[in-house]
Amino acid sequence: GGVQAGGGGGIHRDGEGQHGVGRPWCLKFDDDRIVHVECESYSIGRLDDGSNDLVATSEASMGYVSKNHCQLRYPAGASNVILEDKSINGTFVNNEKLRNASKTLEWGDRVEIIKEDKSLCFVLRTVPEDKTPPWPPPNPTNRVKEHALLDALFLDFKIFLNSKG
Repeated sequence: GGVQAGGGGGIHRDGEGQHGVGRPWCLKFDDDRIVHVECESYSIGRLDDGSNDLVATSEASMGYVSKNHCQLRYPAGASNVILEDKSINGTFVNNEKLRNASKTLEWGDRVEIIKEDKSLCFVLRTVPEDKTPPWPPPNPTNRVKEHALLDALFLDFKIFLNSKG
């Protein structure tokens, strides 16, 4: 599998080889990266031996992130991702600490490996069949600006027509 350089916080591997290809899902990180996952499991840790899909490399993660910190599993037939924490220091799910335990996650749950490192904090998302990420959401203010511009142009045109009268 290939490797994607993470913005200072880690190295992302594409993960399609060792775990088998599954349904697409993704992680939306606090540093604005979106990682699409197409395998049944995704491992996070500081060990860079091929066992982790996300390798923690930031200074903030040293001394906190375990070699094989946690694993996200989305097995065939399951409707939710399962987080399995294997760490010494734990993983936060929606601000609750999980340590050496498993938890079934809901779509939209917030997972933090270490709060001080945005590259290790993410929200769990589904990916539609066309693999288009469901964000950013449509910006309604752009529509308002478009309408205001059209209204102004129409008013200018009416004034122009009246002046020709």
